[in-house]
Amino acid sequence: MAEPPTRAIEISKVVTVAEARIEVNKRARAIFTNYEILNGLLLRHECTIRQRWAKKTRRQRTDILLKAWPGMPYNHRPDLEAFKKIKHQPHVGTDSDRGSYMWPYINQEDLLQTQSLLLLLNARGRNFPSSFACRDFGSMRLGIGSKAIKCTMLGNCTMILYGANTVEEYGKILRWNSHSKALDLFIGHLEFSPPEGFLILEAQDKLMKFLVDCCQGILRDIDPGMLTSNKYPIQPEPRLKSELELRGFESLASMAAEAPYRRPARFELRRVESLLAAKTRALEDHIWALREDPVYCRQNLLDAKEILLEKENNRHGFDPTLTPGSERLLSEAHFVSNVLFDAYFELDVFSKLYQQAQELAVLQKKYESVISPTKELPDEFLLAISKFLLLMAQGSGGNLNQLKLVAMESPQIRKFYTCSSDDNLPVPRGIEMSKVEAKCTYLLQTLWENRYDLSCMGFPLIVDELERLLLSEPTAGELISGKVASIFDSLSILTWCNEEINFYQPWAKNFNYITLVARKDLEAASDIKGVMWLRTMAAFKPENLSKILPFAEPLLGSFTYPYDKHRTKANVECMRRAEQNLDKFWAQVDDLILSASGDAKPALALQRLLSQPHLLQRTPEWTDQQTPIHTVEKPLSPLFFKLWGCQIHEQTIAHAQTMPVQAKVKDNEKADPQPSEAIQSGHIETEETIPKPFFSVDNRALKVFRTLFFNPAITSSPGEIAWNDFLHAMKSVGLSAQKLYGSVWQFSLAQTDGYASVQFCEPRCKSKIPFMVARRQGRTLTRAYGWTGSMFVLKK
Repeated sequence: MAEPPTRAIEISKVVTVAEARIEVNKRARAIFTNYEILNGLLLRHECTIRQRWAKKTRRQRTDILLKAWPGMPYNHRPDLEAFKKIKHQPHVGTDSDRGSYMWPYINQEDLLQTQSLLLLLNARGRNFPSSFACRDFGSMRLGIGSKAIKCTMLGNCTMILYGANTVEEYGKILRWNSHSKALDLFIGHLEFSPPEGFLILEAQDKLMKFLVDCCQGILRDIDPGMLTSNKYPIQPEPRLKSELELRGFESLASMAAEAPYRRPARFELRRVESLLAAKTRALEDHIWALREDPVYCRQNLLDAKEILLEKENNRHGFDPTLTPGSERLLSEAHFVSNVLFDAYFELDVFSKLYQQAQELAVLQKKYESVISPTKELPDEFLLAISKFLLLMAQGSGGNLNQLKLVAMESPQIRKFYTCSSDDNLPVPRGIEMSKVEAKCTYLLQTLWENRYDLSCMGFPLIVDELERLLLSEPTAGELISGKVASIFDSLSILTWCNEEINFYQPWAKNFNYITLVARKDLEAASDIKGVMWLRTMAAFKPENLSKILPFAEPLLGSFTYPYDKHRTKANVECMRRAEQNLDKFWAQVDDLILSASGDAKPALALQRLLSQPHLLQRTPEWTDQQTPIHTVEKPLSPLFFKLWGCQIHEQTIAHAQTMPVQAKVKDNEKADPQPSEAIQSGHIETEETIPKPFFSVDNRALKVFRTLFFNPAITSSPGEIAWNDFLHAMKSVGLSAQKLYGSVWQFSLAQTDGYASVQFCEPRCKSKIPFMVARRQGRTLTRAYGWTGSMFVLKK
């Protein structure tokens, strides 16, 4: 996820040091004068300003904004609109376009919202301008990358902005030949080059005047000369309600939308750790589900097969399943390979990132006493950050490669493109698109092409715009297939983590350059290129997988798995047969990995996952006894344990009802029966007495948990779960919710580490969770927290 060089600014003219100092001093004085006025206004009138702004109509707000900023663009991200207009003529643009590039967050669509202007006033009026120097320059990325912004040039000097909180120091120009540290500050990116500084000062000068004018417009009944007088005493700072308080959950999309208007966030590795830990757990759950749930594994294989068939049909005009002999087997082995590769590759990437984030947290604490904004970071810490950035680049590169392959999966997008025979990239057919279709496909194409547009805009802008489009236009979601949405979710998390690293100012300005320089050393000293991973994945070559295709056929052909039906002898036999076929398939996969690895161990993430003492839930044999066994837990294939010399006892554990079969009870009469563990042979094992928590929940939440932890002895016909009911149930047992990008939500227990968080996907295109998905979510909660259906009782 490399960024373009920030110092490649288009130059309009060259000035002398004396001329530059005159211009800088003028701007600095104007900035601090307006800052002091704005600060005084907020100290005395911020509560009044908020109350009045909230009561004003849209027309009244528009009048105030346009009076303070004539010609303000209407649309969100006006720089993106200007870029698309002139991207083929990078040196052509109007003055209004330059304004769009310099202040992309100044637009009517965003500022007419109640919160945005109030957040901007609070941030800029209660924090020194130096706090926003890096942010303001970063906002111009698209204009600088596309060469639409030109600036004055002054060489062999450094401009001081970061941490300078007086008008005399702010924008101070140091010549390299007369100040010993000036060049070091420039090379280390601890301060700014003059062209960068000129742009920052210009941006802040106009912005601060705009904010003062807005306040005076809102307080127009008060004499401007009296606004900051002693007539109005200083008041305590009012607090805006957070999104959690207003909506009951936090959203990364809302945080990204508000970021330009808030004070730059602090660098918090804890948030990065938590997000990566939860994503790693979600990927582990995906692999467990592939091994445990025949329906889930079958669906993933069929989806991959559909993508492959469409790709080949679109490119060559024939169905590969109709080709004879070995060619057909090799073609079918491709989609099996894709399912395995995608699952294990994602796990490998995010596991490494999570481990590296943990290492960064340790090093940050180790060096916290010596880290100073005026000094470079310790080498060990800086090298660890570089490794983290390289891992993210590896992950995002993998996501983009996947996107190229599956972008045509959605029928709604497929009709607009065909595959080229040369590089296998989608080529437009020339069919007319609607406005939403054009914007959505443009953003996706920018990602999968990974060329000039992406280098100018950067991942954050593309991800934010795509997320915004999906939220605001329901029809946009219809263009995104499930696989594309999954790739977008992963890419969004990587982008968000990268942005968090960029909050580590002033050092973040130099991270990309240092990472580029250290790349070879890092790759030589570690498994950054995934050498062990590549050896493990050699097993998934189509020519190898073609040998085990017969074991996948039962999952792809005629298939019955009545997991949602009442238990009868016929249903139980069908379920056991499907589970046995699934176990045989995965035993062959494990054997392939074992053979391909030779004397070496498989990829570390895969090794750690499959060496866990995890038990797969399996259906026991049918019996006519009055106490029917509900499920059986079975160990993983022992082949994997041989890789590390682990000991495993071959035993199959069953859950048996401890009470006789009863008539169905009403939801509000009692909790689910408590299962106990018993060996399938009939021997009952003695369990340690471990107190289990009970959750008293309302009837709405109880219905959700009885579907998540489905027991056919209690609930005869499970149905779908409304997403709002699911959110209500999670909150009722103490899980906090945070909406990530795309359809992913993260749920976390208070006072637990990030690895105790879980991620679930909001249903796409409709607001209900199918029972098949709910069943897997229940198993995820069991693995994460040890929850079972018997732990939830009706609140009295």
